[in-house]
Amino acid sequence: MIIAAGESYERNYRQGQQSISLIPVNDVSYPSGGYTPDHSGHQCGNACDLSIPRTDGSYGTTWQSNSYDRSATRAIIQALRAQSLVTRVFFNDPQLINEGLSQYVRGHDNHIHFEIGVPNIA
Repeated sequence: MIIAAGESYERNYRQGQQSISLIPVNDVSYPSGGYTPDHSGHQCGNACDLSIPRTDGSYGTTWQSNSYDRSATRAIIQALRAQSLVTRVFFNDPQLINEGLSQYVRGHDNHIHFEIGVPNIA
């Protein structure tokens, strides 16, 4: 799912431009879940955090910073939302919240948190 979102982001936004940040995976659950000492909210196996892209092509900032790349962040969230299993996206940029791309959750000023649902295997 992360790879598919990355391919979508590359194809629809980044297009090989080195000056635009890649999707920076910061913290991810173990594939089958389990204890993660660094992040208690990631123990079900369905959560991932992404660092925030900066305008200089690197990453690691907050939505309030002058170095924050809102366009790249928007494209990343759109690429995530294009994946059928993504159920929730938390990130506190008020503009992206108003656009319906993310939800506010305290503590999500400096990273995107997303969750995936269980695939329907019938």
